Amino acid sequence: SAAAGSAGVSLRPATCAKSSLFGSSLGHRQGIRAVRSSVRMTATAESTTSKSTSVKDLFIPEDQVASKREEAESLYKIHITEVDYQWVHVLSEGWASPVKGFMREDEYVQVLHFNSIRQEDGTVTNMSVPIVLAINDDDKAEIEKTGKVALRSPSGEVIAIMRNCEIFWHNKEERAARSFGVTDGRHPYIDEIYSGGDWLVGGDLEVFDRICYEDGLGDFSVSSP
Repeated sequence: SAAAGSAGVSLRPATCAKSSLFGSSLGHRQGIRAVRSSVRMTATAESTTSKSTSVKDLFIPEDQVASKREEAESLYKIHITEVDYQWVHVLSEGWASPVKGFMREDEYVQVLHFNSIRQEDGTVTNMSVPIVLAINDDDKAEIEKTGKVALRSPSGEVIAIMRNCEIFWHNKEERAARSFGVTDGRHPYIDEIYSGGDWLVGGDLEVFDRICYEDGLGDFSVSSP
């Protein structure tokens, strides 16, 4: 798995699409074309300026690991899938910067509709793949009590804490259609989507250790500085 980054350029919209277009009488395809054609993206070579997206990992500082492991033990825990585990790997090493964890609804919708995320300073970062974590009704009820949750790897190890959680509806068919252009559940990743929970949870991710797969390829992996 991999997430799209800024690729060394900063993208700035010259004009903004008006939200009223979504409510117009245009057909589905015409409406999307109208919105996208109203946004002109200009690439500028600003790879060394503050406008560029910097790679920032999400690992817990060494002097805080012990206290946060203790905290994690007291939190509600969810087992994540192998695919979710791989996304934690991507997020933890900063390859999905500026995303700071599994996506909240605002980020998710931008990625689905515009293949990008607008940052607080107005910079737009390329991001074409939604990075989300699906949960069920029981998970939702527990997470809403504290606003945070601990994540267990497929093998059962506590690997991270997610804070300031936001829970929103998982529109599975829309996610499949906009990500792959089809909704057929025979597609392996679409089957993964349909098999997931009816809710998505996003938040700020804090990861304890680097993700290792014990596949003999660790010496060849490339990690963020």
